[in-house]
Amino acid sequence: MKKEFEKFGIDCNSFDLRSVVTSSTAAKQTVLKSPIINDVPTVTIISKHMIEQRVKNKELYYAKIKGLKLTRKLYIAYLKDRKNDAFLDRVINYITSKKKT
Repeated sequence: MKKEFEKFGIDCNSFDLRSVVTSSTAAKQTVLKSPIINDVPTVTIISKHMIEQRVKNKELYYAKIKGLKLTRKLYIAYLKDRKNDAFLDRVINYITSKKKT
């Protein structure tokens, strides 16, 4: 994130960083439960899909970061016992073949 912000001339060192969380659920809950300190609300950078229902319920609001488009790696997770499952093999092969086209 820091590198992406720097491309826009934003100095992340100027942020009043309170915590770093490693899950979207923790980030969402932090915003929902944090008190406003010195008239400054808590904000986070999170996938819009993660807060979709809360936005519909008008509990949270979001703003797009103009010109910023982030990409991330996604992984397929499945139970170890299903490692040699034919259906999973088909799904994985389908998804990885779509990536190449």
